[in-house]
Amino acid sequence: MGILSCSRSKGYPKTKRSLEGRGTLAQIKTSHRDRYEIEVDSDNDIADIILDDLPFAVGESFDTGNTDIPTILTEISLDRDVQVRRRWIADLSFEELAISETPESGSPPDSLIPEWSWSAETIDKDWFIDADGNQIATSAGEQIALAMPLAIPVLTIERYEASFDPSVIIDYMNHRNSSPFWGADEDQVICAAIEDRKDTHVVFGGQFYRKVRYVFKFAVPFIEEVLEGWTDVLIDRGTFYKDSNGNKLHFKVGAGETTGNLDGHGGKATDGQYFVQRVNRFPPADFNDLYLGPF
Repeated sequence: MGILSCSRSKGYPKTKRSLEGRGTLAQIKTSHRDRYEIEVDSDNDIADIILDDLPFAVGESFDTGNTDIPTILTEISLDRDVQVRRRWIADLSFEELAISETPESGSPPDSLIPEWSWSAETIDKDWFIDADGNQIATSAGEQIALAMPLAIPVLTIERYEASFDPSVIIDYMNHRNSSPFWGADEDQVICAAIEDRKDTHVVFGGQFYRKVRYVFKFAVPFIEEVLEGWTDVLIDRGTFYKDSNGNKLHFKVGAGETTGNLDGHGGKATDGQYFVQRVNRFPPADFNDLYLGPF
C-alpha cells in the first residue's frame, strides 16, 4: 500500500481573516485552509497509514502559496472520496505564526537568557545503611536492604533556538554528566528529556525560532552505598558461589535452593557480611557542550 500522487486541489489554498476579542484586546486572526487530492495503489489503504506517508505533518511549517508570513500546520482531516475508492481528500488547517520583536530587549530570541526552574520528584532506592551510616540488619544481625523513597531535584531549562538538530536527543538523553554541571559532581546528573516545542514558534527579523526544553535529574547528595550519583549500587548476591577451586556451588538451606551474599570475588560471604557492586546504566556526555548555564 502506498501513495501514487498528492496534488493540491483547484482553488486552494484559501485564506480567512476574523476579528477575535473585543475593545482594545481585539485582534485580527488570519487562518488558512488547503486541500489535496491523493491517489493510492490499493482499495484497502488505511487512513492512519496514508497520514504517516504524507509529505507534511501537523506541527510543521507550511507554505500556503499566498503569504510571506510563516505558518504552522495545525490539523489534517483525511476522507475517502465516495465515488473513487482509491482517491482520498486531505483537508489542512494552518495558522500564521505569532510575530514577536521581543520588545523588552530588542534582541533575537536565542540571545535571551533561558528560563529555568527547579522542582522535585521521588524515586525508590534500596538502602543498606540508615541516616547515621549504620548497616540495616535484622535483630539476628543479618544485613538487609530496604526500599525507601528519596526526593531528587529536577532542573528544567527552556530557551529559544533558531534550529534544532534531533541528533542532540541521541547524544544527550539518557546520558550522565561527565563533568560538573550546575553544582553537581560528575555522574550525578542525567538528561531525562529534550523537547522541541513546535507550539512556541515566534518570528524575529525574518527568522523563526521556537523553544527547546531540557530536563535534568540530580541524584544528590552522595550517599555511599545508597545514592552514588546515577551509578547503581547492588548487593553482590546470587544463587551460587565459587569454592576455592573455582567450582560453582548452589546456596542451599536443607533440601531447598536459595540465594546468598558473595564476597565481591565470587566466593561465599561470611555470615553477616555483604559487598556491593556498581553498574553504570547511562553512558557519559559533557552537558556543558549544550551551553545551558548556570546563568
